[in-house]
Amino acid sequence: MGTGDALIISVSATGLMTVVDFGISRVLAVYQSRSAGSVVTITPTGTVAVSGRVREPGLSGLAGVRIVEVTSGRATTSRQDGQFSIAGLPRAPMRLRFSKDGYEQPSDVDVSQGAQDDGVDVPLQRFIRLTAGETVTPPPLALTM
Repeated sequence: MGTGDALIISVSATGLMTVVDFGISRVLAVYQSRSAGSVVTITPTGTVAVSGRVREPGLSGLAGVRIVEVTSGRATTSRQDGQFSIAGLPRAPMRLRFSKDGYEQPSDVDVSQGAQDDGVDVPLQRFIRLTAGETVTPPPLALTM
């Protein structure tokens, strides 16, 4: 048995799940070469959770993005793969603000009930400021086949 986000749920060798923090995580169980998975949401009563991914267009997940729900002030930071989970939020609709130095600032996303259930996909565009006469080498783009 394993989880997609050990910051939310830990699973012992015997299969006992323990809540580590509020949020959303995928749980996968394997028995005799068969597997089953489920998404588990842990929130305080009367609140909801949102998960998703922050990415840089043409590249992949973006780590270190600060995500703040504007009304409640609850916040988190995206992980190395750009994934995030934030819980204890007021029911939809809600507004999430995404920010990271060197990227468009801030990027607000209104989250409806459908997006809340399906996950949020947020592209953040890098920006580069130049003064007259400066040159820059852009970062490499990801290749897809």
